[in-house]
Amino acid sequence: MRIGANRNIKIAHVIFFVVFSNLWQIHLFGSFINNKRRDPRTPVKGALPRLKNIFTVHYRGVLGVLVPLLILTWQPKKGQHDITVACLWFWMAWFFLLQPVNIPVVGFIPLFLLPMTGVIPTVDLCKCYFDDNIALFILAGMVHLLLNSCGADRRIILWLLCSGDSCQFSGKRIIFKASAAAFFLSMISNRLIVTSTITQFLAPAYMNLQSSTSSYRTNEPDYDVMRHIVLCAVQTASSIGKPMSGSSMAYMRNMLLEQDKLLKPFLTDYQKCCIFFYFAYLAACMFRWSDWLNMGWSGFEKVVPEIPMIKDATVAALFVIVLHILPKSFLFTNYVTARVKSHIGDVLKPDSPVMWWRYVDKNTNYGYIILMGGAIALNLGIRVSKLNESIPNYGKHITDLGWNASLLVICIIAAILPNIMSSVAACAAFLPFVLHMAAPSTTLRQGDETPAPDAPAAPAAPAAPAPANPTPWSSNFYLGALIVGIGSSFGFAAPFMYTPAYFCHYTGKVPIKQMIKYAIGSLIICIIVLWPAICFYAPIIWVDQSVGIKSYSLAPPAGGDAPAPSPGTP
Repeated sequence: MRIGANRNIKIAHVIFFVVFSNLWQIHLFGSFINNKRRDPRTPVKGALPRLKNIFTVHYRGVLGVLVPLLILTWQPKKGQHDITVACLWFWMAWFFLLQPVNIPVVGFIPLFLLPMTGVIPTVDLCKCYFDDNIALFILAGMVHLLLNSCGADRRIILWLLCSGDSCQFSGKRIIFKASAAAFFLSMISNRLIVTSTITQFLAPAYMNLQSSTSSYRTNEPDYDVMRHIVLCAVQTASSIGKPMSGSSMAYMRNMLLEQDKLLKPFLTDYQKCCIFFYFAYLAACMFRWSDWLNMGWSGFEKVVPEIPMIKDATVAALFVIVLHILPKSFLFTNYVTARVKSHIGDVLKPDSPVMWWRYVDKNTNYGYIILMGGAIALNLGIRVSKLNESIPNYGKHITDLGWNASLLVICIIAAILPNIMSSVAACAAFLPFVLHMAAPSTTLRQGDETPAPDAPAAPAAPAAPAPANPTPWSSNFYLGALIVGIGSSFGFAAPFMYTPAYFCHYTGKVPIKQMIKYAIGSLIICIIVLWPAICFYAPIIWVDQSVGIKSYSLAPPAGGDAPAPSPGTP
């Protein structure tokens, strides 16, 4: 028995050795073939080709860092803060353009440069990075996600896209329905999620149409081009080309109806709850205070007779807290409504709130806080360093034009910039110039406060002299700021992150050249609409008898703790 066992072991060892050696030879032979087929990367030889390779591949990092570094080591002078702030302004704009680092990181540059150069103290500068306006931006953005979190936006999108018979699914009608869905839903929900959802519905459908109709392409339009036009939604419907056949429109309808069947037939209680609380939030903000009627529910506590103490950020914070407390299913009411124990159901199971924090936290871009804070800090540095007194020398080429012509120039620049840099970055770089390109009638300085009536007047810093011939920009420069704010959303051509163009390019697979081609028409249309709206409609809403927007600074009185208001003009 031992001899037979040993013999079997030896035979097994021989078989294992033969198989292993053959497998090793096959592996070596296969790797040799693969190495023979794989071409190694050709090394760059010579100093000039290497330098060309560096500037071709790594030009963002090289030029983005070297140019500001050279300027910072040459231009600034000790004690001349205006030159330091001007270099900071150029540094931020250069980083916005070339993007050698992530755009929110640029917002940290004023936080270390301005205190280290003695322009603004750190404590005063940190106040720029969070105030009631930025709190409103974050909290209102969370409330804005209510319809996205419950899925009501998908239901509305599919309802619009699937409406009508087969004739309503041609390229012209799909452009209208997709554009209408994106336009109206971006007002009441997150525009990035809406854009991503519409792209996810339409892009696979057109890709399937392109592949299924490839055998008889002469009778069908190019659905890749149609997909580019529909997803960009910028060109007229007549530019699509050949009309779609009846079978293709029916195929498009069936694919969208398949997505619609995945949803529940009716609105759920959770979706109804989200819709109710969202419009309740809009109503609370709308009726908080009316400047025209001089009344509102927040008028019980006022800082001054014209301004209530409760702001929109307080309303947003109230709704965010309440919606994080309320459960979305209200199963605890079964304790009251159930007649027998079996009707109580799964009450003891953990229930998610109406506003789910993980979803809200994931879809909130906190980097905008840093970026907007850096822009506010830059504007404060311009005013404190008195750089705003020299900016009108560079802005007179625009302010010397007629009022309407100068607004048109600002519209064109504000619409072009978000197509070469990120939208918020374009606003942060261009807005300080628009705010200070005209000499105001009064110049504000950091720390200037109007004392209370009972307090002795303290010596104030000398103000800049009023311009001899004041232009409309001196009191109405806020209209230029409104143009920059609205125009910064016209970034249709470049797929920067956190923009709808990003999903159009990466999710919808639309080439950048096609995006630029189709963005030209929408850009011109937006400029044509924005310009007369600002010229004729905005003054009716935002200004009264061309006196500008009032601002109030609070100064402590002489013998009390309560602040006394003092009016002023920005």
